[in-house]
Amino acid sequence: MSDHSAAPVAGRRAYATSLLLLAGGGALLLVAYGLTWATADVPLIDGAADTLRARQYAGRDLLPAAAMSGWIALAAVAGIVATRSWGRQAIGLVALVAGLVGALGGMAFAMDPGRFADEAASIEVGPGWLVAVVAGLVVTFAGAMTVIRGRQWPTMGVRYERRPRTAQVTSDWEALDLGQDPTDDLVE
Repeated sequence: MSDHSAAPVAGRRAYATSLLLLAGGGALLLVAYGLTWATADVPLIDGAADTLRARQYAGRDLLPAAAMSGWIALAAVAGIVATRSWGRQAIGLVALVAGLVGALGGMAFAMDPGRFADEAASIEVGPGWLVAVVAGLVVTFAGAMTVIRGRQWPTMGVRYERRPRTAQVTSDWEALDLGQDPTDDLVE
């Protein structure tokens, strides 16, 4: 393989890798924020410390804004496919920030889980926050790849772009590509 043909292959590979990482990381963020992050023993009635019940806290209950980062990452997949140039870089930047928010939400919980369940007599922490940190870092990496290399990646073909109305159709095949019936002017 020559160096001339190696560059487009490497670009397509990086493009596909970034899209897969964004989709996988975004889906994993959604799962992670849906998992139980903590189970706390809380008073059954306010002020009654002797009667406790177990209450489970999912990541999305504790950090609803950070839980949205998974949806943003999944939306970025479609945005990267549909855009080019600076638009693709802007979407990559949004994905990068969403990944950071998702990861930092998990880290903030891990540093002080008691802060999120104030009324708890005792709290048991689950691994959901760790999944969120890993998934957020994956999305951050994919967003950074898009910001850095997104301009060099392949774009959708010209047939998906809007053409001016003044453009003349030169063949029946091109008319079909544009969604026009080449036999319309024959039937009157």
